[in-house]
Amino acid sequence: MGKSIVVYFSISGITKKIAEDAARIAGCPVCEIKTAVPYPADYDAVVAEARKEVATNARPKLKEPLPDISDVERIILGFPNWCSTCPMPVLTFLESADLSGKTVLPFITHGGGGRGHVDVELKKACKGADLRECADGNPFNSDIAKLEEWLKS
Repeated sequence: MGKSIVVYFSISGITKKIAEDAARIAGCPVCEIKTAVPYPADYDAVVAEARKEVATNARPKLKEPLPDISDVERIILGFPNWCSTCPMPVLTFLESADLSGKTVLPFITHGGGGRGHVDVELKKACKGADLRECADGNPFNSDIAKLEEWLKS
């Protein structure tokens, strides 16, 4: 496989850890999606903001710079379950990027909510990409061999 990058969005740090492990295994750079206006530190306030964004189908402005993916062939994309869907900043990133001809390998972390309707949202947002099935990233947090196996598959 050609040049890869890991792009992730994380609130609690769990997705960040997995993303950093994936970048180390794949030998590629890692980039965090950050919003121009940071989310609150308080968990309940973050959940309230997430619900509001999902209800209004918001696309929060992202903090610059975004990664240059023009010569990337594979995007390993990690994010948490965000009210049963993709976090709105992830959709901002995907919808603003030219994904034509790129492979997107998504993984999701969650507190028991699974993937929700992430697959539907990713399919809409990843126009022109070879979108692979979204993996349950939770096992990757405690079992690096599972992460390695997924990346090789």
